Amino acid sequence: MDSGKRSIPARVALVIAVAGALAGLVLVFRAVPEDSEDLPAPSPGSSPGDGTVRADRPPAVNDPAPGAVPESDVAVLPGSEDPEESPPEDPALSIIRKLEATPPEDLDQLAYLLAELRDTGSPRAVEWFLDFLGELPSSWDARTQDDFRRLIARHLGILGDPRAIPALESLAAMEGTPYLGHLQDEYGEEYGEMVEMRSRFPDEARASLQQIEYLSRLKAAATEEERIEVHLDQLLRPDRLSGRISPNDELAKIGEKAVPIVLARLARSSPQDRVQLFGLLGGAMEPVVRAHPKARAMVERAAVEEAVRASDPEAAIAAFYVLEGISEDEDVLRAVRRFADALAPAVTGLQRNIHGDILDPQEGKLAGLQSQAEMTADTIELRIRIRGKSETERVPEYWWALERTGLQDEAQTKLMDIGEPASAYLLERVRAGEVDPRRFGPTINVLSAIYIQRNGDESALRALLYLAGDADLKVAEAAVGALNSTWSPEALTAVRNVVGSLDALQRFRQLSHREDGLLDAARRTEKDIIRNIAERENQEREGDQK
Repeated sequence: MDSGKRSIPARVALVIAVAGALAGLVLVFRAVPEDSEDLPAPSPGSSPGDGTVRADRPPAVNDPAPGAVPESDVAVLPGSEDPEESPPEDPALSIIRKLEATPPEDLDQLAYLLAELRDTGSPRAVEWFLDFLGELPSSWDARTQDDFRRLIARHLGILGDPRAIPALESLAAMEGTPYLGHLQDEYGEEYGEMVEMRSRFPDEARASLQQIEYLSRLKAAATEEERIEVHLDQLLRPDRLSGRISPNDELAKIGEKAVPIVLARLARSSPQDRVQLFGLLGGAMEPVVRAHPKARAMVERAAVEEAVRASDPEAAIAAFYVLEGISEDEDVLRAVRRFADALAPAVTGLQRNIHGDILDPQEGKLAGLQSQAEMTADTIELRIRIRGKSETERVPEYWWALERTGLQDEAQTKLMDIGEPASAYLLERVRAGEVDPRRFGPTINVLSAIYIQRNGDESALRALLYLAGDADLKVAEAAVGALNSTWSPEALTAVRNVVGSLDALQRFRQLSHREDGLLDAARRTEKDIIRNIAERENQEREGDQK
């Protein structure tokens, strides 16, 4: 399976969906777990087997042929044993003997042994899999048979032996058994009413056929350049099915030598293929590109050209993702920032529904492109700002990043890790009135976290108390809510003052919605601080007693 972070083609689709396209549900069908994971038990009503897996098969590997003299009865002449001349037994043979002896109802053990047999890589494994496919135990119900067809099809694809092609073609032409089941979301959770599904071994057979073809082409390639082209052909194959061997991972292993060939392919590819190729450069190959300045410069040039040309929004978004991951070049930053700023006025005036979604799908792509360009520019700028600076010197730069939507999570984490120097700097900014609406939420989160992590950081507490009295009631409410983790008597006094003043105001007039929210937050926080103070006092008493 493809490794690494979430693929860029998938992220491109997500950006466009968030910007206005409709979201869809991913239907995850019931699959046979890979290798030795749990397999479904036979359905109720199916008869359990009462023999071995191959009760109706030819004699087992260790059975003597009819009329043959048992090996135990054959005399061995002294001195005739020569262990050095005896070839070691094929490891597949012992596993096959175990498979022959395993009852058909022991599905988990069978799946485990099948995976072990595959891992031997022996030609005998292929032969045994093909025999077994032709004579699945008759005691199994249709779904169990389909599950093992899928399992064996996968193993044959991994072994890559062309002898399996006819059997896999037969499986690919079949239809899976229909059954009723629940749909699953991307996390494997079932939902909705039961619907008719089909076993998916034909899909597995088609994927294995592709893998065998892929492996055959790789074996036939005479040079590394030819192998890189084979990997790219597989990556860009329109009907590509996921297999054990990933062209993304293989190209990443080859390293920087693959970059010029990837870029050459990029220059002559369709927009859809360019999305895939930028996904490769910004996904599996990103560590390679970042580690080699020459490769990074080449990729930056190609990505900037694609991004600012914007002939295809999806390819442009994919190019911006690549730049977001690898670039710290000031020229690249200027080009991306100019592009984002130029698009901003057009995006601001787009028509939206009551939920803020852009109505026109094409305009939604435009908004997604502008948003990604802005986020890419912010990320590159932060990378440039912190370059060569100590942790403490980076605090103002992370403060700047707190007002950038796409960087807030990273900035919060970094400031929390830095601790006291960060809280002291944030206290200065709070007193200077620099907490604007884009920053107050993340700022309060950071201060609260630092207070807890440092067991009562004074600067963090002072900043939270200052914000709790802010004229903007939305800011005050958030700060008062964040004080619920403190055990400071001073904080308790401040919160009680808020409760008292709002209670007094309520006697003269009805509170506004925002005032009401602040009062509720203050009452909850008052109880929390009282409890926190009591817990701290108990801990201190227990410590004194010890």
